[in-house]
Formats: sequence, C-alpha cells, structure tokens
Amino acid sequence: MSGSRSGRRSSRRKLNRKSVLGALLGLTLTLGMFPSSMAVANMEDESASTAPSLGESPEASESATADQNAMATGDTDHAEDSSTSEGSVSSRSTQAAVTIQCTSGYFYSVSSSGQLRQIGPTGTVTNIGSSASGVSSFNGVGIGSGGEPVYAYERTNNLRTVTMYELDVSTGSWSTAGDTYNTSSQANGSYSGSLVAGAVNLNNGKYMFGGFQTTTGGQGTNTNYTQVFKIWQYDPSASPKFSYKGYVSTYSGRQEPGATNGDMAFDAGGNLFIVRGSGSETTVFSVTAANLATATGGSIPSSGSSSFDTAENVNGVAFDASGKAYLGASSTVQSFDMPSWSNKSTVTSALSSSTDLASCSSPATITLEKVINGRVSASDQFSLTLSDGATTLGTSTTTGSSNGLQDDRVGPQPTVRGKTLAFSEAGASGTDLTNYATTYQCTIDGKAMSPAVSGSGTSGTVTIPTSGQAVVCQFTNSPLIAQVNITKTVLDRNGANAQPGEGWTMGSTTTATKGTAAQSPSGAQQTGSTGIASWTVTFDKVDSAAQVAVSETQKPGYVFVSGQCTVTDNNGTPGQSISLPSASGVTVPQLKPGERLDCDFTNQEQSSTLTLTKVVTNAFGGTASINDFLLNATPTGGQALGFSSGETKVVEPGTYLVGETLQPGYEQESLVCTAGAGDVPVTDSTIQVGVAQDVVCTLTNRDKPGSVTWSKVDEQGSLLAGAVWTLAGPDEGTDVDIEDCVAASAAACTGLDKDPAAGLFKAEGLSWGDYILTEKTAPPGYQRTGQNFEFAITGDALEISLEEIANEQQTGVILPLTGGLGRDAFLLGGTVLLLLAAGALVIRQRRARRVQQG
Repeated sequence: MSGSRSGRRSSRRKLNRKSVLGALLGLTLTLGMFPSSMAVANMEDESASTAPSLGESPEASESATADQNAMATGDTDHAEDSSTSEGSVSSRSTQAAVTIQCTSGYFYSVSSSGQLRQIGPTGTVTNIGSSASGVSSFNGVGIGSGGEPVYAYERTNNLRTVTMYELDVSTGSWSTAGDTYNTSSQANGSYSGSLVAGAVNLNNGKYMFGGFQTTTGGQGTNTNYTQVFKIWQYDPSASPKFSYKGYVSTYSGRQEPGATNGDMAFDAGGNLFIVRGSGSETTVFSVTAANLATATGGSIPSSGSSSFDTAENVNGVAFDASGKAYLGASSTVQSFDMPSWSNKSTVTSALSSSTDLASCSSPATITLEKVINGRVSASDQFSLTLSDGATTLGTSTTTGSSNGLQDDRVGPQPTVRGKTLAFSEAGASGTDLTNYATTYQCTIDGKAMSPAVSGSGTSGTVTIPTSGQAVVCQFTNSPLIAQVNITKTVLDRNGANAQPGEGWTMGSTTTATKGTAAQSPSGAQQTGSTGIASWTVTFDKVDSAAQVAVSETQKPGYVFVSGQCTVTDNNGTPGQSISLPSASGVTVPQLKPGERLDCDFTNQEQSSTLTLTKVVTNAFGGTASINDFLLNATPTGGQALGFSSGETKVVEPGTYLVGETLQPGYEQESLVCTAGAGDVPVTDSTIQVGVAQDVVCTLTNRDKPGSVTWSKVDEQGSLLAGAVWTLAGPDEGTDVDIEDCVAASAAACTGLDKDPAAGLFKAEGLSWGDYILTEKTAPPGYQRTGQNFEFAITGDALEISLEEIANEQQTGVILPLTGGLGRDAFLLGGTVLLLLAAGALVIRQRRARRVQQG
C-alpha cells in the first residue's frame, strides 16, 4: 500500500500548467462574482441536485449538475474533472494530508462528482481532499478501521459496472488503477439492478459493494416479487481482484416493492449490516462475519430487523461508536438511536448530490441466539424476540432438527450504549416449553458480563455497557423429557421379509435413580401399525436419571430371535448397544433428560411344515418307483403345492387336500398323516395343519393284478363245458392248468377259473407280463384247438378279454356190414351182450319168485 501511494504522490506533483492557470482563473472569477460567505467550508449548493434514482443512468444529468455546482460554489475541481481523463492528477494547486476521524459523531459523505465530505458532531460539513477526476456517478464510499483504506467507485453501464477509486489520505487525492468490473455479466452475478452501496470491513479491511435486484414470478394476480441484495468483494491484492459473494433475501410478496435504495456498513467484528430503504420504511438485515466468510455465490443467511419509519429515499447509512445511526437522503442526514431508530434528529441539510455515507467507528451490537441441547420432538421449534420497551426490534424462529447453536438468531443489531433491552422466547408450532429447562446468559465480547446477566426462565433484560462491542444473549434449552421407543419387528417363517409387528404388547417400567422420573403412560402398550410403542419420561431436573426395564409379551406361534437397546444422547450420538437375551427383555441402567432409548424386539413366526412321503408296493410285477408319482397339497382357496417324495415345505396353518398324480395300473392303498407322536385325522384326503405343527403324510400305492377272460363254444357259438387249459406266465416254470368251473356262484369256484358258468373262464391275480394260453383238454366230443393264445398284462391293460374260442365236434366210427372182419366182430359182440342180458333177467325173476314163496 505504501509503495502505491508513493507512486500516486509522484504523479500528482506533475501538475498540468494549463490546469493550474485554469483553476486560478476560476477562483478569481468566483471570488469576484459571489460573496465570500458562500464559499464557507467549500460546500456545494444542496438545492442544485438530488440523489440519483435507481435504474437511471446519471452520467449526463449528474455531470451537468456537478458543473453547475462547481461554478456556483467555486469548486473548480469538478468543472475541470469533466474534461480530464480517468485517473488523472487532481487539479488542486495544493495537496495536503487529510485526517479521517473515527470517533463518535463523525461520519462521511461522498457526492456523485467524487467529493468526500466530513460531517462533524455539530453538523459541520467539510470537504476532505479533492474530488475525483472525470466522474459523474460516484458512489459506494467505504472507510477502513483507523481511517484507511478509503474506497469508492464510479458507476457506468446503467450503474452496473464499477471502476474502483482509492483516496490517498497523505495527499487527499482520489486515484484509480483502472480496476473495472461488470456485475451484469453472467460470470459475475448476472446483476440487473443498480449498484448503490459499498463499505470496508472494519475487521479485515476488505471492501465490499452491492445493490438491490428485484425479480418476478407468476402472472397477473399470482405475480410474486422477490428482492435480494447482491454482494461483491474487491481486494486489490487478490487474484482475481473481484469476486461475487452471493445474495441476501430482503423481500418476497405479492405487492411490488417499489423504488428501493440503501447502503451497507460493517462493525469491528466483521458483521455486515444491509440497510434497505423503501419509501420512509427502513429495515436492517444483519449478516454474521462467519456466514459472510463462508459465502460462495449463493444465498447468505441473514437476520432481518423490524421495519421502522425513518426517512424518505435513504441512500446512505453510517454508524458511530456511540450506537447512533445516520441516514442520508440527498442533502439531508438524520441521526437515530439504535436499535429502535428512536430520537430522530436532523444533523445537516447542507449536503448536495450525496450518494453515500460511511464511517470508520464501530457501534456496540446486540445479538439474541438460541442453543438447543436436545429436542423432545424432532419438530420442536422456538421463537426469539428482542424488544426495546414495547417496540419489537426483531424476531426469529428456529428451523430444522439439529442441536447446538442454531443458525436462526436476532441480530446482531447496532445499539446505543446504556440502553436496556428485553429478550424472550416462546414455543413455536405447538412446542411445549414445560418439557424443557430454559436458562439464559449474556456475554460481552465472549466474556461474562459484570454484574452477571443470567438466569432461568424464558425472558430477561440486558443493559448495553459503556465499553466492549458485541453483546450476545443466549437462551439454552435442555429437555426434561426422555423418550422410550420399542419397535416390534416380525420375520416370516423363512427368517426374511421383516415387517412391523402390530398388536404386540410391549412393556416399559421406569425407576428414578436420581431426582424424580415419571413415565407416561405408566403401563404396557400395544404396538400400532408402525410396530412402535412409545413412552415419555419426565424428570424434575436436567441432571436427574432413571433406569428403564423393557420387555414384550410373546405371541403364540412366534419365537424370539433377537433384540437390542440403544441410548442416544441429546446431540444425536448413539451410545453403547445392549443386547436382549430373550422376550423378557433387559434393564437399561441409565436414562437422562433429553436422551432417547430405542429398543427393537425381533420375532420370527414359528414354522408349520408339511412333509409328503411316497411308498410304492410292486406285488404284481409293477415297475413304477416313488419318483414316478407327483405329490401335492392344496390349501383351501389356494394353489397346489408340489412335493417330491420326502420333501418338507413350510406352509401356512390351515386345511390342505393331499393328493397325487396316479400311475396307470396303481391304486392308493393308504394315506396316513402324523404330527410328532400323534396321528392327524384324514377325511377324504383332507388334513388340518396347525400352528407350529410339523405334519408328515405317507401315501402308499401298490400295483394292481391283471385278469383274463375267455369262453369255449361250439361251431354254433354255444358254450361247451369240460375244457381244461394251460396258462404259461412271465415267470418260467409257473405253468398252471385251469379247469372249467361249473358252480352256483363264483365263490364256489375253488380252482383258478373264477367264472361259475360252464364254458366261461376267468383267471385273476395275474402278475404283469406276457402270457400264453393253450387248450389242454377239449370238451367231450370235441376236438382240441391246438392253438396258442398270447396276451400281456400291463399297467395300461390289466383286464384282458380274449375272443370266443370255438371247438369242432369229433367225427363218428364207420362199421363194415359185409365182408370185413370188423363188421362181423361188432355183430358178434352185440349178440353176445344181448344173450348175457337175457340170462341175467331170467335169473333175477326166479329169485323174486322164491322170495315171494318163502
């Protein structure tokens, strides 16, 4: 800084001879034309100009006005500035160091033509140094702590481009290094308003500037107006020198905000005050140094004060060390006692074309903050109010669910010393403050005040001391309530698909170990649809404590799986977890105010199972195995469940129809079901599976025997009795003879033929396989067929019916009647027989007579 100022001093010594002569001539004319009284304090005529309005390009109007003022007052500097290039050396014939006063009652104004003016405690206005050369829309004056640096800017491009100027206090001259910045470009903030403010941070010497911007959304009656104050920083030692910091929201509503002007200022702590003037209404938006330091081009948190009726068309603000505020509106400056903008007084009306105010002294400030050591409910919020008597200075309501120091605060607000202010808090959105222990404490510059300002309760007062800068009062809320939550989780039979357990009875019993503790409700509760049962424990003091025993009542058909309890402190930090050994729960040794006890009981539905087993008996040569049968169980109203033999499935308790897909040639011999050592009744293949019951069903199937039927008939189709057959089966050496059964019923047939009718045959109980049937003996008088009748018994063909088997009658013997030995023999034999018969008859008759005679 010293090197650059030395260079500016050297350049300013190179006075243009023509400029000096012009200045002397102008001074001579001025002294000759006007009385000497008009040149007192070298002040510009306040009636010659008014402050520029927003959005108006002031180059031509302000330049002309400044020239007229220069001629009227003898201020030839501005008249010459209009014809010199930017950054040229001041045309004053003498250059001298200037002193910037940073004590109470002193503040500064800058005119559109670049003239810095000092306003003293009595309202005296004094020009400081020379005016800037070649400017016509000078604004944004800011003064650093101790009086340096002093910055301002010239506005062009519809008041959206700045060219930075710095006052060299060793010479009283403004100069520029040509640092120019267009705020309307997209890369620089897309600004569409008018730049109206500037200030030097009294904490770090950085210069910031800005202005208001209004945007609209919606249409017609739904039009919404939003206004923000955009902020940029200028640091000549940085790269880049300019940076966009972000914006502060200052208005939102249906009503158009109208013409808005204002200014900005800093305190010694680096807190920023944005003063918004709309008509005669003034509002202060405070930005903490911490929030400003972390701004990166987006929304910057702020705290808005109440609005006060102050002065019309405010375009400048300055604060002094006594806590007074000075509002400038063109030629007039009025003072107020902060923070209620009271005791209004006109300081001066002798300023013309004043565009901005500044000071380098810092007022005391008051800030009301909130510390939350835990929320009873995550939605609990708190409203803060700062008051000056009956006047509300500002309010703020907390948001979010975080603990600790809240971002929502009132202030900081500048304040006069010796002022007694009141502060209070209330529950917002239904928050019950009786659930909290509330204390407050006020500090000055981070240290306890003397006498101490602290206590219990929701309200207090503080008197701003005569020394020190930042008064901070904090409400601290600590919950007197602890929360107990038991969550019931139910798993399905497979140990998956976790669901909230509704309708479970959960227990919590609280016993105080320090102080008092009352649990509400006092007894067990049933879980709702979310599976949660909750209790609150109210303590008498913040250091009280209790132990809590949690448990559950087990439901039939369920088994306890696992559980744990965790205590979370009032900062949201979970503590050590305690495992639950069983449904009887556990006793948590310590629960304190503001903490939350969360316990989870997990139960699994006990499994009901069904097992289907297949048994196959192949007594007649069947070839099927257990894997050839498809088993199933169908729940009432549900879909069939398929089983392989011996498979076990987890099933819902209920009624099931047990079945299978039969194989040809087989029949179900039995269906037997058991559960443990007991039998499960089976009715028409239907069983009942109970809760937590393991049912095993055995389905036994056997192969069915085959049969064959046939008949013996003559050539006319009449049945013939007396045939004997031989049946050769699949097993070698098992041939059997089948004789024709002629009886009154099948039961009377004791042989292999089970058909009692003569000539009809039926052989039963045949194993599966190939057979050959042959006629062994033909019916009497008939010839044997001599054919083989083949057939096969299979699962698909168990009952075989052969076609009728016909026999031909045997042919008779032909006897020779002449010649031939055969015929004579027959005739001779016949004669002998007849003789023998006759003799026998005679003997019988004689015996009969003897009997009669005797």
